[in-house]
Amino acid sequence: MWSWSSRDVIYQGNEIAFIRDGGRGDRTAFDYDSHCSGYQIHQYNYTHHNSGGQMLHMNGLSSSDIENYIPNTKINRFNISAYEPFETWCSANTKLSFVYNNVYYRSVLSTTIKKC
Repeated sequence: MWSWSSRDVIYQGNEIAFIRDGGRGDRTAFDYDSHCSGYQIHQYNYTHHNSGGQMLHMNGLSSSDIENYIPNTKINRFNISAYEPFETWCSANTKLSFVYNNVYYRSVLSTTIKKC
């Protein structure tokens, strides 16, 4: 689920599974996507067996959005992630990202958080 060009988004109570990379690189269950503003909250979700893991953090607004700028705060909490290679990884400047109180289940040792 991706929140491209959105404002004040809440994803809650979802199950997302078996997402695979179709050659475009999108393979995570959730994506704090570009051109978003306000709050993006992901809570009480269950993700499993996604090839990219639970979450991708993008940078929010582009420079063309500056005149209508509203800070983009990302909150990822109270979720369960199982059998996924990465829990959370970042691809851009994510100063207002908060990840806490999530459960990650793995059958083998895996990377937890990629450097932002």
